[in-house]
Amino acid sequence: MRNGLIGFISAIVVPATIVTAGCGNFSSSSTGGAGGTTASTGGSSASGGALVSGGTAASGGSVSLGGKTGTGGSVAVGGSSSAGTAAACTNVTPCGGNVVGTWTVASSCLKVGGVVDMKDFGLGCTEAPVTGTLNVTGTWTANADGTVADNTTTTGTQQIELPHACLSISGTVTTCDRVGGPFQGMGYDTVDCVDNAATGGCSCTATVNQAGSIAQVSQNYTTTGKYTIAGNVLTVADSGGNEAPYQFCSATTLTLTPQTSTAIATGTVTGSIVLHK
Repeated sequence: MRNGLIGFISAIVVPATIVTAGCGNFSSSSTGGAGGTTASTGGSSASGGALVSGGTAASGGSVSLGGKTGTGGSVAVGGSSSAGTAAACTNVTPCGGNVVGTWTVASSCLKVGGVVDMKDFGLGCTEAPVTGTLNVTGTWTANADGTVADNTTTTGTQQIELPHACLSISGTVTTCDRVGGPFQGMGYDTVDCVDNAATGGCSCTATVNQAGSIAQVSQNYTTTGKYTIAGNVLTVADSGGNEAPYQFCSATTLTLTPQTSTAIATGTVTGSIVLHK
């Protein structure tokens, strides 16, 4: 990664109508002379026409608005709280166990947070906040001789917010479209940065598409290695001695939660990966 960094530094109204109509009828019936008395009494039946206001029972049809309780079907939206549960991405409850065998990823829920470590970039900042998610597919094999065959693929998208200070390189100010390069040296597949007018810095979108090193985004990713177990922690080391630790529990399923290591500079991962034999 350091070689990549050196290269970077160089490149960088309806009811009213009804009542009126009713009144018009009564005035015409008043032309009935004496019968007009009956009409006026009948007119009291016009107050019976207040039954029309009983037509407010039609507004009582607003009870159909109580059909909004149907909108209360938006409680189904509350069903998004179930999605909220999934989005929580809980860590494994570690229990240790035997990991020997070939395991297939059944599901994964992994969130990325914390900061990206940029102290070796030569930029005017040493870290930047990161958020995102990861997804894992494929198989992972632990052999009895302590070796690993990692045939998993880790993908995802992350957002990195660079403060304005990051644009300063040895007193020279660079631009957002030139700062993405070093991130790819950290294990990202692509990195695109654009100006953030609100902060004066850059908003970067980084994608992950990595074979091996299950859920550990790193320039040192590998599909082979050796593993050791100490208590509830499974550690996989590559040929260069870079170690990737996981809290784990192996019973009928194998559940892993990646741990932060010195080899990983791309944030902190929470959540778990569930694998079946």
